[in-house]
Amino acid sequence: MASVATSGCDRTADASGAGFSDGFASGYAEKCVLRAPAESRRWSNAAYTRGYADGVETGKTACRGEVARQGRPDPGEVQVVAHAPADRR
Repeated sequence: MASVATSGCDRTADASGAGFSDGFASGYAEKCVLRAPAESRRWSNAAYTRGYADGVETGKTACRGEVARQGRPDPGEVQVVAHAPADRR
């Protein structure tokens, strides 16, 4: 009976870990590579869904940290560049 309870936990942990990994990749790519966010999905596995959501936020945070360490502007921020009007002669 103990093995049945343990095997259920292993599947939950596996699903949560897989969701986190997938979510991290999506969050990092969305923030650092400026890829469009993944479309909203509904998964039937609650552990995967929680892991995915945690992974997305962690991936975005990892991107922000990497960008800050490199001294680059945050890719998610709009950069405004003013240009002087061209001389009209």
